[in-house]
Amino acid sequence: MSVDKQHPQKRRGVYSAPRKFDLATVLVVTTAFAMLFAFLNALGASSLVTSLIAILLVLVALGQAVLFGGRHPRQASLAVGSVFSVVVVALLGKINLSSGPDSIIFSVLGNLAVGALYGYFAGVLVGSVFMVSELLRKLMGQT
Repeated sequence: MSVDKQHPQKRRGVYSAPRKFDLATVLVVTTAFAMLFAFLNALGASSLVTSLIAILLVLVALGQAVLFGGRHPRQASLAVGSVFSVVVVALLGKINLSSGPDSIIFSVLGNLAVGALYGYFAGVLVGSVFMVSELLRKLMGQT
């Protein structure tokens, strides 16, 4: 197992959003989004649900590349998912502000936990897309 001296915590086999994109990455990301939109359309998902899923995936990818210097993609995915869930629920008006502080705190904490789970799954999808792009680069002989 090789260790990157610049990033000692980086482990081999952990895929996340890179800071720079090449043609293979753009091709795979575009194809992945096309497949996602086709799948959600086939399921009959509303445009709101489709948009929220796409936004979550983009934010998780950005979080993996930027947060923690790009060295901790799982933690970045959890953090982005948690914040995203609370913000979306607040914007959709699903948190009842008139029910008292205990209810608000419970709702926010619950959404932080559920959002972390969504973020983790989104991070797995994002990492899988970049794993496929690395495979494509190897097949094209660019690595």
